Amino acid sequence: DIIADAVTALHQEAYGDGFAWGYEQNPTYGYVLNKLWGQNCSNMTYGGGIWTDFTSGRHADPMQPAADGMIIILTSTKDGSGIRTGAFNTPYATLEAGGSLTLTMSRGSGDNGNKPCTNNEIFIDGVLAGTTDTTGKITLTFDTPGTYVVTGSGGTSWTKAVCLVNVVPVSFVAVTDIDLSGIPATGKVGTPVTLTGTVTPENASYKTIVWEVKSGSATITDGNKLTATAAGTVVVTARIVNGAAMGTDFTKDCTITFTRSSSGGGGGGSSSGGDSKEEPPKTPVNTTTTGSTATVNVTVTGETSGSTVTATVDSSTMESLIASAASAEAAGKSANVTINVATGRETGAVSLTIPSDSFSQLAGDTGASLSVSSGIGTITFGADAVDSIKGAAGQSDVRISIEQVNTADLPNTARQQVGNRPVYDFSVTAAGKDITSFGGAAVQISVPYTPAPGEDPSSIVIYYISSTGELTPVPNCVYDPATGLVTFKTTHFSKYAVLYKKVSFTDVSGWSKDYISYLAAREIINGTTATTFDPEGKITRAQFVQILANLSGADLSRYKTSTFSDVSTDSWYFAAVQWASENGIVLGSNGKFNPNDYITRQDLAVILTRYAAKVANYTLPKTVPAMSFKDKASISGYAADAVSAVQMAGIISGYADGTFGPQRNATRAEAAKMIALFVQGMAR
Repeated sequence: DIIADAVTALHQEAYGDGFAWGYEQNPTYGYVLNKLWGQNCSNMTYGGGIWTDFTSGRHADPMQPAADGMIIILTSTKDGSGIRTGAFNTPYATLEAGGSLTLTMSRGSGDNGNKPCTNNEIFIDGVLAGTTDTTGKITLTFDTPGTYVVTGSGGTSWTKAVCLVNVVPVSFVAVTDIDLSGIPATGKVGTPVTLTGTVTPENASYKTIVWEVKSGSATITDGNKLTATAAGTVVVTARIVNGAAMGTDFTKDCTITFTRSSSGGGGGGSSSGGDSKEEPPKTPVNTTTTGSTATVNVTVTGETSGSTVTATVDSSTMESLIASAASAEAAGKSANVTINVATGRETGAVSLTIPSDSFSQLAGDTGASLSVSSGIGTITFGADAVDSIKGAAGQSDVRISIEQVNTADLPNTARQQVGNRPVYDFSVTAAGKDITSFGGAAVQISVPYTPAPGEDPSSIVIYYISSTGELTPVPNCVYDPATGLVTFKTTHFSKYAVLYKKVSFTDVSGWSKDYISYLAAREIINGTTATTFDPEGKITRAQFVQILANLSGADLSRYKTSTFSDVSTDSWYFAAVQWASENGIVLGSNGKFNPNDYITRQDLAVILTRYAAKVANYTLPKTVPAMSFKDKASISGYAADAVSAVQMAGIISGYADGTFGPQRNATRAEAAKMIALFVQGMAR
């Protein structure tokens, strides 16, 4: 007996490959071959063309369907004539990922045989890949290893062809070095330096060098032309994407020291006669060195009016500060210029003015950061922020101010939330205009704070207050009980409040409590419910990426399409995953992200270091000696550097038995500790 549903399937198989036939056992005639679908088939394997009607002896209608009880078989014609079959020039092919395959499709030896199949649709695993050209050819590219079935069918020629394609991984050759000796060690501000490098070995799979400014004030144009915008040290990174391994870049840094060209000429010299006035003595400048950083500092005294102190640093003092900073940089140190403004216990506002020429000289002749410090707060501008302010100020003096704000002056919505807690207004002005942002560079701010009795230090949070009174938490803020300061970073100036937000979970205690409270208070991480956190639960890749997106403060609303086939645009984590992909934080595999897979401890380290470098522009410090985990052989090659970096930064320390557990899935508590320590270190 046959299954009726099989008849249709066999009929489909018949096209181009043969015909479906049936035979039945008859008491009189025995086994007689019967035709199921009528075709002009005079050259059957068993002879005969039209099957016989058993009851009347007449020839049956050629289109008569098979009777119940018939056994269906497939058979081809004796010499192939009369049937249009199709075939590729090869039934099998093997190539490396990224390679191309050209196939030629033609008809078989039946009528119209040995002719190209033109304009035929070609499919890869059932997905339309294109159509053959006028010669029957098509070229296909395969990027991902795997086995693929290529088929050609349809059109007016009724043809069908199959090719099995085996795509194997590329024989990968890793980069072992980039020779950067052709790049000069010194240069002049404003004069382009050509960046060049030679990749070893010559047959490396990936050899294209991408140049990046790692630190310092400089820009890169035309791919490899480096131009410094300020005097100082510039560190350039030569990067080869996928150079070390698939998904792992090879990088090498080089350092170039830039100085300004001598302008010559005089100006500012003293006269040789007449009624010259004696110059006031210069304010003493002190230099202290901690590690690789030299801090050049001076204290100035201003005029006090009520609770406001207004001070100006004179040009001669600035010259001494700048000279000392340049000297420290020449000795291989990074420099910080700190101007302390003397204040009293009643001081509520501080304003410091720096002459235009001095500010321009600081930005132009050094790569130093600038700190303005007082009893009510300290602001530190990095070299990039200093350069941005110089550009915005033009020829005007620069005034930097810190002011404690009367909460009664806040919008009503903000006043209700802030209560009587401290609020600060930070500003930079030049020629009467506010400079509120600094070319994307972050500015570090520290303000004093004394916790109320019973306040948890991890729950002390800085909030940004918008002009309409809306409050937004600043994720990367931290309170240090040892100094009594709350420190945070921001890319724009406005009003900021020191608030207290205690978040606790009933299932959290012990070593992870402070870390989890710290992140939850800043809305970086959430519980599984309003009262529980599930600290021993595993964390998924999607959850971890969402945490980093929350930390970054990125605008996720602009993401509309997904890079990964397993991340739909209506999933809760879609925008965070797309943000992470576009910023090079996650790479995925074979077009998939695997959002619901639990993240391993080594992958958590890898993604965190990518976030530090590509989004936070933060170099992980080396505060802890390197240690060798007992299971270091189990750490994957692509993760080894990341694990080492977060260990020396004090973010991880491994288990009590001396192992790291790289392949173990990270718990929610472990992930919270790593992220909290990372954020706190970055804020400090």
